[in-house]
Amino acid sequence: MNFSLFITQYSLWHYGRGIKSYFSNWGNLLWFTYHFFSIPLLLRTLFSPFERMSDEYRKGLDLGAFFSTLLINTIMRLVGAAVRGVIVVIGLISLAFVLAAGLVLLIAWILMPFIMLALLLLGIHGLIQWI
Repeated sequence: MNFSLFITQYSLWHYGRGIKSYFSNWGNLLWFTYHFFSIPLLLRTLFSPFERMSDEYRKGLDLGAFFSTLLINTIMRLVGAAVRGVIVVIGLISLAFVLAAGLVLLIAWILMPFIMLALLLLGIHGLIQWI
């Protein structure tokens, strides 16, 4: 195989289909991270009771029972909001990490042929100096 043909074909693949596949995989990873943490669902149900734990209001006029149930339901909603809020924040941090890592790896992918060539030349230069 002709070396110039190999370089041409590799460059076409690396900067054509390779980058297209990279963006497809990166998009899938972003989609997975977003849906793994269920960010839209957690934001919609932010103030729902924690694990659906709530107390039923009793019929009749008993202020002690009413305020006791109100307090329990309020605490369960606050606990649910705190847990969901923490998970949403962790999900957004994970999403930002995947986005940043994807950008860094994209730059590395674009520069990789030049980095490999530079390392090869440095290795040859080192061998020549050693001899």
